[in-house]
Amino acid sequence: MHVITGDSHVAPLARALRTLNVQKSQCKAHALGNGNLFARPFFEDTGEGISFTINKITKFNNAFLLGKETFRPAPGRKLGLSLGFYSARITKNKDWKEHYIFDGFRCLDANVPVFSGLLKAIIARDLKYILEFYQALRKYDLDVFIVPAPPPSRRLQAIRIGVPPERVMEIDRAYLETVTDACTALGFPILKQPKGYTDELGFLKEEFAHEKERDRLHAGQVYALKQAQIVLDYLG
Repeated sequence: MHVITGDSHVAPLARALRTLNVQKSQCKAHALGNGNLFARPFFEDTGEGISFTINKITKFNNAFLLGKETFRPAPGRKLGLSLGFYSARITKNKDWKEHYIFDGFRCLDANVPVFSGLLKAIIARDLKYILEFYQALRKYDLDVFIVPAPPPSRRLQAIRIGVPPERVMEIDRAYLETVTDACTALGFPILKQPKGYTDELGFLKEEFAHEKERDRLHAGQVYALKQAQIVLDYLG
């Protein structure tokens, strides 16, 4: 049995797997909680395995996945993770309306520069505990693969409060570069995102966003079904 888990972006994927009649005996998929839970210390390395320090995460892991066995190696089991591939915690800051990324060579038409090195530091701080979690998993020689979150949609809080879309995507690219480099260095394969679902800037097209319009973060089932097929192809 394979396991797929992570933040709330796993939920549409789990529904898609059920739609495709994937049996739990083949693959269990369930989110451990929303992304904000992972921006603070959320686990400990006991020396014998991983345990969670946030009750909600522990509850979901025990109820819907394999409890302590979720993050322990087992013959033939792959562990898919979707965690740390979504930049909304950073882009939703209203200060980005008047700040732009400056790398010493180019200036965008805004008021206050933020050097690219500072942006990298902001991203590293946001990802700190997630990357520590990935490093701990590598220590236990788990067969991990990464399922990236869908691209952000234009429903994002950042867009609604007036952060320029180009700036949102510039921050998002830097964020993804950081977590992608970290996972690659650990030897975790990263599955490709479905192609043809984004607009000219890289945002998820509206028709592929979540069916509930008030949901600003998650993809809809059309995208999730395609993503699920990519996962199943990888699992063989």
